[in-house]
Amino acid sequence: MITPNWLTSHLPKAERLVDSMTIGDVLAHEWVEALLLEQSGGPGRRRELTTRTLFVAFQLMVMDGEFYLKDVPALLDSLSPRSRVRLGLPRTGPTVTERQVGYLFGIINDALRRNFTEDNLRNDERFADFDQLFSAIAIAGAHAASNSSLSISVDGSDIATWGKSHKVHQRVMETGPNGELVPVMVDGHVEYQRVKVSSDPDATWRGSRDVDGKKSHFGYTLTAAVSTRDENGSDVPRAVVAARFRPMNFHDREMGLACIGEVAMRRGQLGDVLVDRGYTNSMDGKDFLSLVRAMGGEPVFDLTVHQVGSRPPVLGAVIIDGRPYSPSLPQRLYKISPPHGKDDGSYKPSPEALRKYQEQIAEREQWALVPHGSRRPNGVQVFMCPAVAGKLTCPLQQPTRGIRRGALPVLNAPTNPQPGTVCTNRYSSFTMDELPLYQRYVYGSAQWKASYNRRGTSVEPYFGALKDAAGSGLSRGRIRVTGIVKTGLLVAFAAAATNERLARAFDARPPVTATRAHRTGRPRVNNLGVYRQKVIDAADSKTVVLTT
Repeated sequence: MITPNWLTSHLPKAERLVDSMTIGDVLAHEWVEALLLEQSGGPGRRRELTTRTLFVAFQLMVMDGEFYLKDVPALLDSLSPRSRVRLGLPRTGPTVTERQVGYLFGIINDALRRNFTEDNLRNDERFADFDQLFSAIAIAGAHAASNSSLSISVDGSDIATWGKSHKVHQRVMETGPNGELVPVMVDGHVEYQRVKVSSDPDATWRGSRDVDGKKSHFGYTLTAAVSTRDENGSDVPRAVVAARFRPMNFHDREMGLACIGEVAMRRGQLGDVLVDRGYTNSMDGKDFLSLVRAMGGEPVFDLTVHQVGSRPPVLGAVIIDGRPYSPSLPQRLYKISPPHGKDDGSYKPSPEALRKYQEQIAEREQWALVPHGSRRPNGVQVFMCPAVAGKLTCPLQQPTRGIRRGALPVLNAPTNPQPGTVCTNRYSSFTMDELPLYQRYVYGSAQWKASYNRRGTSVEPYFGALKDAAGSGLSRGRIRVTGIVKTGLLVAFAAAATNERLARAFDARPPVTATRAHRTGRPRVNNLGVYRQKVIDAADSKTVVLTT
């Protein structure tokens, strides 16, 4: 509930957030005012309610967990005279009306939708104005240290619309002789057809037969890139660093790439890009992974069921889970299926099943070709034969620096290897087009899992904080407007409020102190032999004494 004391403490925060929202070098609210002026064709009559004032009111509402437009006039009228003057309102008197709020929000909606119906434009061009404003608002409030790492995690979250979708019966109409619409008659009766109608024309359905097994949903998708600590780096505050908002029928891949591209442009470089299998679910994932690599990112991702296993050989190497292996790899290690929690009805796989799986992965890794140096700018990665690296003992290749301890002998080396293959070359070069599913660590290994698990401490908890009832509480019924622009802008303000709340929580954490060294006590003495002899001697006398 908004009280005078709450307003006094939160109004400065809301103003700082709004004044930190920029598009290029221009404040977001000034950018909107310029867009409105361009759309109207002239200055027209001066509005009493400015875009900045409306944005501050929206930010105050979502910080309190409220999203109702009808409450904006009462909120602004309850401000102190000094605050009202600072926001461009008259010093006293109830001057803000619900009609003014609706009018300004309406013309902002119309201005941002000006290219939505242009069929000759690409999706990113049609939504360009809306995307710029949405992301500028959504990334506000982020902790300054959220950009201290180069890695990001990308994911999407369902956002329900206030509108509803249902089927109704409508008359079938046709054009009459004079050009008017007349109902179609069949056997003297009006013909009807079932059509789907919606109170939110922008929202769409995700059907119940979704390829990822997700439930049907009517509304929108919020796609966000969230700050993530670099591997072996220090922790960073969770915050949205780029965001997109689309109806459900837009592919996640397109929005994910847009967020990654925005981060790459703003930071100038990318680190690891962590995504789930929903972004790489094509057969080879090239339509996403190659574009991420072209932007300078290093993808860290899960594999789908149809991506796990072997692929046709390249340069004689066996390609398994996106990685090249020696052709002498035993057949039993070609397909190692990762465990899933659903196999035993739990949320995650059992520790025992995971341990056995990773032991198999570690066994197979001995036959994996070893990366030699970094990937070149043209996407070529040089690999070393595992026998040359000393991981295996093979009659076809000799190790460069000696055989490693535990190296296995190759028992099925090719008898007539073809020239130019991995069995005749000590070093072989592969392009990322040949290894589109390649990752820095062997898929399924303990190192890969530790790297990929960073996603579970960044983007997923962020969406949880966004929808937490104790915070923004973003759920169906909180936002009671329809349309992608109006719904999306309120979602963006909720994201900014979540950024600000997570930033305060990060600063409030207790400082990390050095771990106190373990005190060394008296050296441990193994008295097991003494006790054992005492028991034997006492057994002969039928008296058990366990003291020395």
